[in-house]
Amino acid sequence: MAQEPSRNRKTGGRVRSQDGISIAMKIQATLNFITPCFCAGANRLEAEIRAPSIRGELRWWFRCLGGTKQAEDAIFGSVAGNGCASLLQVRVSDITRANEIYSPTHTQLTDPGAYLHYYLDVPPQNGQSRLWTTPPDPKTRRRGVPRRESCLPAGSSFVLRLHAMRRIPDEYREQFKLAICAMLRFGSIGFRHTRGFGAWNWSEEPIFFSGLEQLTKEVQKVAPDFSFWFAPNAANNRDGLLNQIETRLKAIRKPSTAGVQGFPARNPTALGHTGAHGRQASAVRFRPVQIQTKKGDTQYRVVIFQAPDRVLGANVSEPRRIVPEFIPK
Repeated sequence: MAQEPSRNRKTGGRVRSQDGISIAMKIQATLNFITPCFCAGANRLEAEIRAPSIRGELRWWFRCLGGTKQAEDAIFGSVAGNGCASLLQVRVSDITRANEIYSPTHTQLTDPGAYLHYYLDVPPQNGQSRLWTTPPDPKTRRRGVPRRESCLPAGSSFVLRLHAMRRIPDEYREQFKLAICAMLRFGSIGFRHTRGFGAWNWSEEPIFFSGLEQLTKEVQKVAPDFSFWFAPNAANNRDGLLNQIETRLKAIRKPSTAGVQGFPARNPTALGHTGAHGRQASAVRFRPVQIQTKKGDTQYRVVIFQAPDRVLGANVSEPRRIVPEFIPK
């Protein structure tokens, strides 16, 4: 694959979608967060990167690329029937928190940033907000006091290790390799990860924009219904990435163009739904990516992509895909 690394520097395990992964596959990657990550375990107010979260993200990509239930069980394990153990070992280590404290500036619902952060602002059932120890005051415009422990700010990092303890079945190997590449380049974890939060960059292996484009083509070759759209303008820093995502999300949802997408999201759509009748995860992901220029500089872009319909289930009454004219130019 163009612009992809030829070999993992830490282990020698190949990870290019066109090259072979060794029988005893071992991959090590340092992932550096581009945007704040609100990941958690049992305590939803304390940031924690867990191996099951990474495993779930990789499983999502494998399924998006056409993985069957039988293939998932063979690689990731299953407790159904006679059950089978996972052949994949996932390890997370060397978690480093950046010194920055993530503190959005919005104080009212109409302020920039308030829309994208809404579900982080709102206290869950325990009455405590993920974002604030003291929320902002809309009357006095006093800014909120951020909850430092619930967030890993941009610049934080961790080391991911993947180890296939048994040989990956031949019929699933290429699909699994591509899922790993896609997760390392377009993956994210944590609360609001479909809306730009918790996005990472593979630190050891910078990539040109042409390399990302080539990866999307390889994904679409395997899963033709997968769609990608890159924002035309690159940014030289990551500060405004979430603002870009908020602007594009609101443009997609606005009543004049959104149609069945709706504003607010009262009905199940491609953008997801949360309500009394259950929750539907968003099939659309807004993902910041970090790219390297030929001059060696770093730039950032926003990519919007949609999972294939089949991943979400075929028996749905509402359209789940956003037609091209809903994507802002």
